[in-house]
Amino acid sequence: MKHYIYGLVDPRDYKVHYVGRTTRRMDQRLYDHIGAARRGHPAPVYEWLRSLLPGQPWLVCLETCSGLIKKAGGKGWRNAAELAEVKWIKRFRRDCFNNLDGESHKRDWLRLVNRT
Repeated sequence: MKHYIYGLVDPRDYKVHYVGRTTRRMDQRLYDHIGAARRGHPAPVYEWLRSLLPGQPWLVCLETCSGLIKKAGGKGWRNAAELAEVKWIKRFRRDCFNNLDGESHKRDWLRLVNRT
């Protein structure tokens, strides 16, 4: 199954403010986010999206992933998209509204580049 790692970019400052992962068409995922913002979801990403209305963010594909990768130590397999999503969240963490407390507990967070 193909996964898309995407970023939501603010057209006012050109910064990636959210990183996500989906198996659906990315335009459908964007409309899901916009719909949640319009319904008043309280998460910071949706507050940011509401600040853009009636406009919307740009959606960019950061990476496509498919298949499995071998787990560290060679025991078992895992989805390649998990590692890619953490990598991109970590790259844009200074400007993004992803829940970094939740992300930093993922197993790949500490071993990837940019430790601070």
